[in-house]
Amino acid sequence: MDIPVELCLELLVAADYLGLDKQNSGI
Repeated sequence: MDIPVELCLELLVAADYLGLDKQNSGI
């Protein structure tokens, strides 16, 4: 089951964005 690199990068960016968003709202 091959995962496209573009999808992997997109998931990483989305996870990073959500992580930052959670930190900002937690302050």
